[in-house]
Amino acid sequence: MFNTMFANYVATSAAAAYIVGFALKGRAYMVTVAELNAAWVALARESTKNGGAMKLRMALNNRIKVALIEGGAVEIGDAAEVLSSRKNKGEAFEKWVTEYFGQTWVKDNIPYYMDGDLTVDGVKYQIKWENASLTNEGVIAKAMAWKLAH
Repeated sequence: MFNTMFANYVATSAAAAYIVGFALKGRAYMVTVAELNAAWVALARESTKNGGAMKLRMALNNRIKVALIEGGAVEIGDAAEVLSSRKNKGEAFEKWVTEYFGQTWVKDNIPYYMDGDLTVDGVKYQIKWENASLTNEGVIAKAMAWKLAH
């Protein structure tokens, strides 16, 4: 199930690249990659309150984080400061990245298959903080139908 969901997520994403953020030892980091590594993603289940569907989420363990740092992830500051602007860490990171690129952040609910979170020099990026949910079964089905229609 993971392989199918991950392949369908990648195939339906409007993003050309990803900006991934994470914290290690109180410091925040970001890395820009052309594609997500399947090893950074895990299959999980939505809460029963949200229907209990299977979902994909970021799953960066310390070994992966250290490898990302060694591979060129950029330290962006104290994790508490980077994430302090909002309760939701993913939103806080997205806001920080957007402002880092000199743009104004606005909260939106545009699906990942319609547009990226941020466009810089014509490149659409999805922005994800560690442990973020990427999508679930129902959204992937909508994404596949939308892609077929467009």
